[in-house]
Amino acid sequence: MTSSFNSSHLRHARKGKTTSPSAKTKGNEGNAQRKDVSIVLQDTLLPYAGHALEIICDGEVKRFDAQDKPRGNQNGWYIVHSPEAATYGIWHLDLSEDVFAETISRLSERERHAMAQKVREDIFNRHQEKSRREMMAAERATELWNRSVIPDGSHAYLQRKHLPAYNLRQLGNTLLMPIYCGTALVNLERIYPDGKKRTLPGGKVKGCYSRIGHLAGMKEVMLAEGWSTAATLHRFYGLPVFIARNADNLENVARKLRHWAGDEVSIIVCADDDRHLDRNKGMEKAQQAARLINAKLMVPSFCKTCPRCTDFCDVALCQGGWHEQ
Repeated sequence: MTSSFNSSHLRHARKGKTTSPSAKTKGNEGNAQRKDVSIVLQDTLLPYAGHALEIICDGEVKRFDAQDKPRGNQNGWYIVHSPEAATYGIWHLDLSEDVFAETISRLSERERHAMAQKVREDIFNRHQEKSRREMMAAERATELWNRSVIPDGSHAYLQRKHLPAYNLRQLGNTLLMPIYCGTALVNLERIYPDGKKRTLPGGKVKGCYSRIGHLAGMKEVMLAEGWSTAATLHRFYGLPVFIARNADNLENVARKLRHWAGDEVSIIVCADDDRHLDRNKGMEKAQQAARLINAKLMVPSFCKTCPRCTDFCDVALCQGGWHEQ
């Protein structure tokens, strides 16, 4: 398979560096020192928030903006259980981790047991709440999908992208992209006329996918980040394209796709090139996904004077709209 999209010149993503706070507080016994959990948590959250957060230790869930999402996203959260333990998470990465105070002084057996029990209870309650939110989102997705209709092609987003509504439905002025976990509809990506995209609150995303075309009987299949990129590739090549929705989900979907397709099917990971950002996450994550499942990697090739294109759909529009053929 050949096209002007192929390029052998891949850029290397720049990895940001973070520094750990050095503040320590002295304990009451001898020279024992410890780094309170709020300091450890602040250090841990720095790469996700992009700046040092003021950690509030009141046992309640606190939200913050993840730096790789638009301002106001509130996709990060944390809760400080005690001076010794805390938990944090990033919603869109489906990430959840516990952190503990770094201490040289020893806790009593009773204190260690109480701390561990508190963390276990909070984790259980959080998982219960997450499952409840996911179930509600899946039910809402099914309800909206059943009420939707086939788009007529006049939607502003489709007109702007010059694409047919592959595997989309429409409800009012909103396009709906189905998101599956296995064969179950678990979420929807809502695409608005201005191009903004939102999933249903609390719905599953990690490891979930959408697709254009069918995998059965195919010897070659593609994997891309977003719907417009996937639709462009499908229209040009005629191959099924799986949609991970974001760069962080590429590896998760790639792993499942390799399992479903088997080693005899060739998989092509199609990268977004976020060349305008300090960290080129689109390229970085696509490279990692391709290596993980021994897949081919395809990247867009841009005009030398074009500063704004980042994906295959951009290139198609910029270079004369071959998709109109």
